[in-house]
Order: sequence, then structure tokens, then C-alpha cells
Amino acid sequence: MQRKPWNKDAFETALRALDRRYHIHHPYHQMMANGELDPDQIRGWVANRFYYQVTIPRKDAALMANCPDPETRRLWVQRILDHDGTAAGEGGIEAWVRLGEACGLGRDELWSMRRVLPGVRRLLASIEAPARGVRAAAPARDDPLTASAAAVHGHGWRT
Repeated sequence: MQRKPWNKDAFETALRALDRRYHIHHPYHQMMANGELDPDQIRGWVANRFYYQVTIPRKDAALMANCPDPETRRLWVQRILDHDGTAAGEGGIEAWVRLGEACGLGRDELWSMRRVLPGVRRLLASIEAPARGVRAAAPARDDPLTASAAAVHGHGWRT
């Protein structure tokens, strides 16, 4: 059964209704914002979020590789540069390394990914796989991309 497309108002209403699912409302994020996490919990969050940040440019590159439109690829490439930088020691990923160091995680420890939880690894593999044109097993309920996006942003779904 094919659904009828939403009009602009219906689309905006549905999109705004998703705000309650945004990661800033998740209890863990609230505890972090309120200073209720201990230093090791903060380090765990940084290490797992770092893994997510490192995944973004790889996923974006895979999407670009499968995109037939040069103009779209030219626009999208900036996302990769934002994360990877245009030279060593630059970019958003390097900023996450510095945050990790400030929290007591060494550069080598972050890049080893040894603190990354198994569920986070599965989740991000399920995000990367479709971008590469590979079918991944769903990490949670519903379709993999919806479940993945929800889990990455802390909507309470477990992998």
C-alpha cells in the first residue's frame, strides 16, 4: 500500500513531533548536562561518540560514491572535510581527540576503539552498510536506518 505524500504543514508537524526523541532529552544526556555522571562515564560517552564521529565521513564517502549527481557530490564533500579536515591535525574528529585527551583518554586509546560498546559497533555498522549498498541486519526494530538513527541519538532503543 502506497501512502499519499504529506503536504508542507503535515510534514512540518510530523517532523516537529520527533523533537521529543532528540538526544538532548535522553536521561543519560540530561544527567551529563546536569553534572551527574562520574569521570569514567564521561570518558565512556566520549569514546563511543568518537567512534560515531569517525564513522560519519566513511558513511558520507560511501554515499557519495553511489551518487550519480556531480553537484550533489560537490555539496556533500564538505561534510567529509568538516570531519577529517583538509590537513593532519584539523577537523571535527581531531577536536574529538582533543576532548578525549582533556577527559583523560589518550589519543591511542581513542583510536584503538577498545572502549566502544558492542551495541554501538553494531549500530554504526548498520548505518554504514546501506551507504555502501550492502544489506545489514537490523540492530533493533523497524527498518535499520530508522532504528539506527534513533539509537544513535538516544531514543531508548537498544541494540
